[in-house]
Amino acid sequence: MAGIYIHIPFCLTACDYCDFYSVTNKTHLLPDFVRAICAEIKHRNRELSGEIINTIYFGGGTPSMISPGQLEEILLSVFRCYTVSPEAEITIEANPDDISDSWCEALIAMGFNRISIGTQSFSDGALKFLNRRHNASRAREAIRISANAGFQNISADLIYGIPGYTDGLLYNDLIFFVNSEVQHISVYALTVEHNTPLHRKISRGQKQCPDEDVQSGQYLIIHDFLESNGYDGYEISNFALPGFRSRHNSAYWEAIPYLGFGPAAHSFHFNERRYNAPSLVDYIRRADSLTFRTLSEKLSLTDMYNEYVMTALRTKSGLKRSRLKQFLTGTFEIKANQALRKFEQAGWIQLQPESICLTREGKLFADRISRELFLENDSQ
Repeated sequence: MAGIYIHIPFCLTACDYCDFYSVTNKTHLLPDFVRAICAEIKHRNRELSGEIINTIYFGGGTPSMISPGQLEEILLSVFRCYTVSPEAEITIEANPDDISDSWCEALIAMGFNRISIGTQSFSDGALKFLNRRHNASRAREAIRISANAGFQNISADLIYGIPGYTDGLLYNDLIFFVNSEVQHISVYALTVEHNTPLHRKISRGQKQCPDEDVQSGQYLIIHDFLESNGYDGYEISNFALPGFRSRHNSAYWEAIPYLGFGPAAHSFHFNERRYNAPSLVDYIRRADSLTFRTLSEKLSLTDMYNEYVMTALRTKSGLKRSRLKQFLTGTFEIKANQALRKFEQAGWIQLQPESICLTREGKLFADRISRELFLENDSQ
């Protein structure tokens, strides 16, 4: 079982907070990009040989910017070059402004069965702060259109902790999600990444910095509200109705192999990670000669342990004691057990016979807990 990620780097406008690789004002390169990514897919068709592709995910950037015909060309390349399960989860990220009845119907006809909508909020003030190109009304309409067109697996994004985004506005957004019967909700605290427009505007005093205490309080509101309305918080930032967990994202947390195509896309297989260079122009230029520029790194046992702790601890099932025993020995095992007992006393984790899981409050401190459990390269 394996997954495929397709990175579509085009955006009409750049959101102030986003640090994913994307380009604006380059739509004239779309035909060349589609040709290049199909060439990369074909060029790498021997990778993951024998694996069944269980998930395909079109992310970005803004995948909904490119035409249904171009999306179908890319998707057909995947089906020609890899063995795709008949029950594969095929997801596309979409901006609310791009969603229409005809667009949804075309994608469903070609095999897309899951849509992830970048709603972010139903507050016009919050959307303006984020420099999103859609408004609140359009965000609501996008969900309605997607459902009416036939998408039965709809995910939507919510960003919380935005300056000026009150608890009352948050409750209004959560109520709309629940009443709309959106099957999956991904929630993210507004993070100020370096070298983003938001970081520069905050540095110049043009925008207010998010308040960490407000963010913590709003996360607990989200957690409790969604859990009480039937959504399973199966990972810190992801809530789903029964049967609607994201299979693609779950594969990342479970270290299932995946291939990434497109500029800046990542791939993972066993103990190796590969990264395509983050340059659209270079990516297109190299397509004809099939000399795509990639970087790779071999993961040490320490790297694999740290990644396991960082990802598994965020999930509802938590850390498996049997997996930890494969890595921890000697003095570090003693140190890790001391840290775990400290976190248990603080009420942040639950020590169970076979697993170690975060509590409701512990989810606010996941990064800190992970760091204290990490191994250094010379710890073993």
